[in-house]
Amino acid sequence: MMTNDFESFGAHIRNILGPYANIVCMLENLADPETDLKHKNLILNVLRGEKLLDNAKKNLEHFKEFSHLDELENLNWRATKLYEDYSNKNEEY
Repeated sequence: MMTNDFESFGAHIRNILGPYANIVCMLENLADPETDLKHKNLILNVLRGEKLLDNAKKNLEHFKEFSHLDELENLNWRATKLYEDYSNKNEEY
């Protein structure tokens, strides 16, 4: 049986950002006054963990390398609809 190894650039970027989304969620929980002390301490222990830091550093390095791919470097960010939307949104402020 043949497997499909296709993974889009967008999907790979979202996968790379997954751990950072988890860190943001943990920080939100720490800032939430509804989170009890027991859960805050559990979150702090995870955030202080050496494995999380090592994995985040490796993941960040991979993301930097990924961003240098010719296929991405040849895309003009400022020629995208998303850039236009962000530019218009920033003009409102």
